[in-house]
Amino acid sequence: MIRPMTLVCLTLAAILGFALFKVKHEVQILETELTQIHRAILTDQESIHVLNAEWSYLNRPRHLQKLNALVKEPVDLGSLGSNFESMVFWEGTFFVLVVAVAVSGWSGQ
Repeated sequence: MIRPMTLVCLTLAAILGFALFKVKHEVQILETELTQIHRAILTDQESIHVLNAEWSYLNRPRHLQKLNALVKEPVDLGSLGSNFESMVFWEGTFFVLVVAVAVSGWSGQ
């Protein structure tokens, strides 16, 4: 017959083995999630880099002067100030539309 102490040690070893397996499995899941998050961060950083480049391209003084020339009543671009910056959308072609509308003073009515 098995001694009681041996039975307790075997049961304890089985419980600890199962707990170790469970923790290892959870760590693998968390590492997979971490890898996905790192990929998402890199993708977002690349997108931000592209958007900053596009922002710089669209805010060239010569480009803004051309947009300003398209409107009937030219507007001093310096007068737009910080209120205009809060209206900016970070999507290329739509941004040009927003600039043209903001510069022209079109209200949509």
